[in-house]
Amino acid sequence: MLRIGTVFTGIGAFEYMLKSKHIEHEILFACDCGDRKINITQEEFDELSKIPYPQKTVEAEKLYSKCKKENRIKETYLKNYDFSKGQWYSDIRFLDGSLYKNKIDIFVGGSPCQSFSLMGKRRGLEDTRGTLFYEYARLVNQIKPKVFIYENVPGMLIHDKGETWKTIQSVFDSLGYKIYWSVLDASKYGMPQARKRLFVVGFLNGESHPFKFPAEQELNKKASDFYEDSIEPKFYLKEKGFKFVTSQKNRGRAKNNSEVIRTQKRN
Repeated sequence: MLRIGTVFTGIGAFEYMLKSKHIEHEILFACDCGDRKINITQEEFDELSKIPYPQKTVEAEKLYSKCKKENRIKETYLKNYDFSKGQWYSDIRFLDGSLYKNKIDIFVGGSPCQSFSLMGKRRGLEDTRGTLFYEYARLVNQIKPKVFIYENVPGMLIHDKGETWKTIQSVFDSLGYKIYWSVLDASKYGMPQARKRLFVVGFLNGESHPFKFPAEQELNKKASDFYEDSIEPKFYLKEKGFKFVTSQKNRGRAKNNSEVIRTQKRN
């Protein structure tokens, strides 16, 4: 049975894959803040960071429990997956990976992509979101999973003329992992959406099992196959969102009648 742990967990895409393929697995932990933020100053955050584990984790969870917003991601996740033996964490920065050393077969996560996306300001690893990559690397080093899977936008490869990607490669190499990477497009793997993502797969101690990314598949679905006939009014765009997608700049992105749709901004 596979033992897994995920961070930046979201809806649990990796967990859904295991579930849909009937692969026996046990979830040891998952981590996502659920679009919530701790309402503390930088000085208070620095003081919290100095507290040793496991008290640091406990104090951080107390702060998140005071947030007015509910963690809808966690709520949804618990309704979809067997998490009876797992532990949920609200913040990767306060997750003690040493608790899971040599206990995880596959560790999965993709730090926030805005720092590297062509749609963002591309501040890279200097961005506070970009530095969360180092938290992911910290956990890889502490946990020592047999395999890790890291995901991000292709823009990471060319950010800062490739220097960011060189840094990330060197970090993974220094942790004792043999890595394989490729940019995969969802439309080449059965989903009618043009969505390219960088995937990095690392094997501990350079395990020499030959690894190849999956072969591309013929697309046999159209975007229209997923459309519903009747939609509740609450799901329609408000005026601001309507103006956004119908603006001259973005009109070309809203190809609702094409067989393959492009990725849209959230609004």
